[in-house]
Amino acid sequence: MTFLVQWSSVIERIRIHEQLRSEIELSSESHSKRVFGVVLYLNSIILNFHQAKMKIFSARCTSLARLDGKTAVVTGCNTGIGKCTVEDFFLRGARVIMACRNLEKAEEAKNSIMENCKTKQNTGVIAVTELDLCSLNSIRNCAKQLLDTEKKNRSTHK
Repeated sequence: MTFLVQWSSVIERIRIHEQLRSEIELSSESHSKRVFGVVLYLNSIILNFHQAKMKIFSARCTSLARLDGKTAVVTGCNTGIGKCTVEDFFLRGARVIMACRNLEKAEEAKNSIMENCKTKQNTGVIAVTELDLCSLNSIRNCAKQLLDTEKKNRSTHK
């Protein structure tokens, strides 16, 4: 009789233990779902904040103002942002002077820009001049050349 009582209490304990274990598993599963939901929500907030910040602080020029009669000197314009700047100013009608260390690369960039924009109307003018920003003599020569040529251009534009 005592053996049966002990055995029934063991069976009862096992049943209670299994019931508690299933409840713990369910609660931990729902807890992990809640944590996942919170993490997903926080990620969406961070992503939205980042996208808003990019719209506010993006470095994209949205101006469509014409630059007719204006002259721009752009350095570092063989590739990258400088080349894009030259193309944008050229399309908006400016006289753009590409001041570069390597005249061959500058001419290639100029020809590339002219090829990209050949179907556009009301474009400006692109000129190429030599300028090495590491050399003060080169800077002086370029400045003197620009002053001389721009005086002539200003007098013909009036």
